[in-house]
Amino acid sequence: MSTEQNNDPVHHIYVQGVRLAIWKKVSDKGKAFYTYKTQRAYKDEKGNVKYTDSFPMSMAQAERKAIDMAHTWSLAKQQEDFEAQKSDNGPQSDYPVEDEIPY
Repeated sequence: MSTEQNNDPVHHIYVQGVRLAIWKKVSDKGKAFYTYKTQRAYKDEKGNVKYTDSFPMSMAQAERKAIDMAHTWSLAKQQEDFEAQKSDNGPQSDYPVEDEIPY
């Protein structure tokens, strides 16, 4: 469905031990969209730092906040992408048609 342009995240968000990374991807139709992954760090029995995508319930609110912040960030970026595309392609409707939705 998408071709990966870059393996590096375009943005990171940190909230109370939750690390959220955001990637920009481009669909086969050339439309940009964003994906994310959350992780938390912990130390194993030898003191080595490890990462997991499993969270205790006590971190649910921090994970939710990080996802909310990522959503807000991605909406702003999508608007920037839309405005750039609009200026490149001339005037058009402010609403994408069904075949322009990237997923």
